[in-house]
Amino acid sequence: MKKLLTATLLMAVPCLAAEKPKVIDWNPANPNCMVIYTNGQARERIFDNGRMIDVYAPILRDKHTYEVMVGIINQTNAIIDMDPAKVEAFSDDAPQLALPSIDADPKLAKEEKSQRRWAAFGAAMSAASVANTQGTVTDSNGNVSQVTISNPAAVRQAQENGAANQAAIADAHATESGHILRHNTVALGAHVGGFVYLAKPKGMSKKSRVGSLAVNLGDTVYIFHYKNGSVPTP
Repeated sequence: MKKLLTATLLMAVPCLAAEKPKVIDWNPANPNCMVIYTNGQARERIFDNGRMIDVYAPILRDKHTYEVMVGIINQTNAIIDMDPAKVEAFSDDAPQLALPSIDADPKLAKEEKSQRRWAAFGAAMSAASVANTQGTVTDSNGNVSQVTISNPAAVRQAQENGAANQAAIADAHATESGHILRHNTVALGAHVGGFVYLAKPKGMSKKSRVGSLAVNLGDTVYIFHYKNGSVPTP
């Protein structure tokens, strides 16, 4: 199975096949491979001559995207080029489907723009709905008439609610954007970590899960294996 997966990886990424990088599989039988827990959350780790690579289980972010946390620590004198574009996953069904990494920034920007547009529309509709109310007045002769009563206080409140909603959208976007892993060169003693977004391919069934994740650091491809989409535990 691992030989088949390795062959699949090398065929799926042409540049890897040309450079023929070393391939290291996460294997619990290897003393340099282990499962680490932090507050009950498991992640897989590979030690490789001063490099430490951690990956968590993939999370289905939305119906089109998985996200997976990846961390790199460099304890060597050689610079590590950590490019999320070179991270790729594969499904656990047959035939295996590739889940390529995607640029998270345009995706987040598009989502924020859409959320802001709908929030502004909702705020405008809310203000319009409370701008005026219908009421009745009775004159001295007992005649009842319908009147329109303006309600500026309610309009101001609707506008303030809309502004608060816009601020909440901006804050949520900034928080998520701050957790994204971007292209980094990692020097001695440095570390980077963050979420990599993976495109869920068409044809991937609801029963399928992410079966493996390949982290390409140039001269070496590190392959992490999942069991039913989760970190395999002893």
